[in-house]
Amino acid sequence: MMAFLKGLGIGILCLIAFLGGLVFTEFVFKKSPRDDRLVVNEVIESSLNITPSNFTSNVEFSASAFLSTKENLSGSEKAEITKAFNAILDRASKDKICRGGSYSVEPTFSYKDGISIPKGQRFSAYLNCTISKEQLQIYNTLLNDMDKIATQSNYITMSIPALKASFSEQDLKQSDEKLKEELIKQAQEKATYFSELTQKACTLQNLELSSNSHNIEPRVLMSSAKASGMSNDSFSNALPLVDEQTRKANASVRYLCKNP
Repeated sequence: MMAFLKGLGIGILCLIAFLGGLVFTEFVFKKSPRDDRLVVNEVIESSLNITPSNFTSNVEFSASAFLSTKENLSGSEKAEITKAFNAILDRASKDKICRGGSYSVEPTFSYKDGISIPKGQRFSAYLNCTISKEQLQIYNTLLNDMDKIATQSNYITMSIPALKASFSEQDLKQSDEKLKEELIKQAQEKATYFSELTQKACTLQNLELSSNSHNIEPRVLMSSAKASGMSNDSFSNALPLVDEQTRKANASVRYLCKNP
């Protein structure tokens, strides 16, 4: 009798456990339906062609043949050198297209049997110039004026610098803005594309732009200095010919697609 009652009790407990499992399973499936969401990650890219609007040069000044063989300088000669270069700086300041102007005059030596022998003087200075293509004539006039001052001083000589194409900050800022606008436009169009592809409602959840567009340098085709028609002893720099360059940017985007 005891065995019968014990078996009956175990049977009732098993039945209760079975029914409880059915109820739990039904509850879980009703409260947690199958997830219909789809996450799509994509990398998009935008590009555009830009042309540099700025041109730069480094105008270098060095010792003339006379100064480079001048073993010693008197106080008055040093003053003449200072006066000549100040005149160059005064002329450069009028057009406001060049910056810089520090200079140095140092003795040079030759050596014989371990003994240094005065040889001459070294003069070193430079100006950094930046112009637009519309300022080319102003720039060439400045170069000729500075060269004449240097030559007349008998102490300084000026190099004829090459012009190099460069992108201004405004060039780069405007191109970055256009690239961002194009990336945002692409991202929105992709949402429509993925909605049609998956037959779900896809929305843009995140757009992360790259840190910066790729740095580029203008490719120069040709640059030259030539004689101008200003006067018989004048020279003139020509603008370098440059190619359009491609600037690119990319972004990582994420879409969440759900059943309508």
